[in-house]
Amino acid sequence: MTDSRSAKLSSSVSRGIRARWAAIIGAALITILTGPFGTISLPLPNRTLFWTALIIWNGLKWELWSIALTRHPASARWKQLTILIAGPFVLNATMPFEVEFAYAAVGVPVDLPRLYIWLIASAISIIIGLTLFLAGMLDPPSEELPQEAPPIGDANPPVPRILERAGVTRTVDLLAAFAEDHYVRLHLQNGRKPLVLYRFGDALNDLEPLAGERVHRGIWVATHAVTAARREGRNWRLTLTDGSDLPVGGTYLAAVKARGWLTV
Repeated sequence: MTDSRSAKLSSSVSRGIRARWAAIIGAALITILTGPFGTISLPLPNRTLFWTALIIWNGLKWELWSIALTRHPASARWKQLTILIAGPFVLNATMPFEVEFAYAAVGVPVDLPRLYIWLIASAISIIIGLTLFLAGMLDPPSEELPQEAPPIGDANPPVPRILERAGVTRTVDLLAAFAEDHYVRLHLQNGRKPLVLYRFGDALNDLEPLAGERVHRGIWVATHAVTAARREGRNWRLTLTDGSDLPVGGTYLAAVKARGWLTV
């Protein structure tokens, strides 16, 4: 079980890294073709070397920045805001000097307006960051493995990472989790329904140690939340303690039956 979850997590991390570096390579190609900062006058080989080195170096800076913030003990919203807004201005502070060094490396010493370069580079970084954010690739999943299921009789299993992100400290407070695009909506005992930037597949891995079941393509339900079940023709629906009325997908019917919920 651990090997399976580790493989899934590793695959998710790899997809995120590949997506971010695809964007970085795309940015390198665009700058090589358009030649910003006056580099359009450089011969194509020199321009290619100039922008490939500069973009890859800055890609590495962003990768380290993103990883550092992912491990920071703060909310996902704070991390996203920091990566998107603070990142461009902080990481691009050295960009004017990097551009001058890159020019010198291709044999063209220049004296460029540093403030202009910093502002333009920051604007480009914000555009790239927004694109990755909208594609759900900005915040890489933690490389920390989901926790193992607690021993039988443990009434207080470790709090999954997705609940920590929502500020939930007790697993018993979770009733259900719903997929919403690149987010997961949590339904809690107190009526709150926080929305967390999270892949639903990663959320399912996090929730695996808890007593519960996936009942639909984008719905996970905790065992203690189910109060009733009823049949509508060939379909089943579950009622939760908060009054939610949820469908049971045909694909997940056997697993729900095995939980004993359909005899409630």
